[in-house]
Amino acid sequence: MEAVKVGIREFREKLASYLLESDTPVAITRHGDTVGYYTPARRKRSEAERTALKEAASRRRKIRQRVSPKKKSFRISSGGGPAGVDDLSQKGWS
Repeated sequence: MEAVKVGIREFREKLASYLLESDTPVAITRHGDTVGYYTPARRKRSEAERTALKEAASRRRKIRQRVSPKKKSFRISSGGGPAGVDDLSQKGWS
């Protein structure tokens, strides 16, 4: 696949569109010399793929909420050092 040549200023000004919308490699030039390349890492997803991913994420969140028990949190001792056994037992941790 042939890279599209783009000047460094144009690349910088339109960076978001190149990062999010480009599906071909971009050769970045300065004064006509190629100084770098941008190669897109992922392809564009179809609307159906995006919808399926959103639904899967929603199902995963619901499952995690049902399965994950509420976790107790505790504070490290106020002396700045690690919590000792006595500190933990006073907080309900044994």
